[in-house]
Amino acid sequence: MHGSYGAGGWRHPLATRLPSEGPFGESSLLDDFEERIAIAEYDGHQNSTQAQRIAYQDAFITVLNTLPYKDTEGRDEEDWLEQRIKAAKEWLVSQGLQQPR
Repeated sequence: MHGSYGAGGWRHPLATRLPSEGPFGESSLLDDFEERIAIAEYDGHQNSTQAQRIAYQDAFITVLNTLPYKDTEGRDEEDWLEQRIKAAKEWLVSQGLQQPR
């Protein structure tokens, strides 16, 4: 796993600093993401790719559960989950977390 060291310590290459806007504090999502990678690699004996996927999935579920429900009037009610999944993915991308391959 190749990261970089900066003023705030080690940063994973899939993540950037998060703004203080949104459902999380400035670095809580990023810190949780990096901690989850470390736990998956060290305690879970996962390789780097597997650990990144686990951490991304954890962050995705957190965002999915934290996003506010918006008015769905005029939309297909059956697609509510797909709309939330899309919104969660878009939010993560806007915060600098890309889905690992």
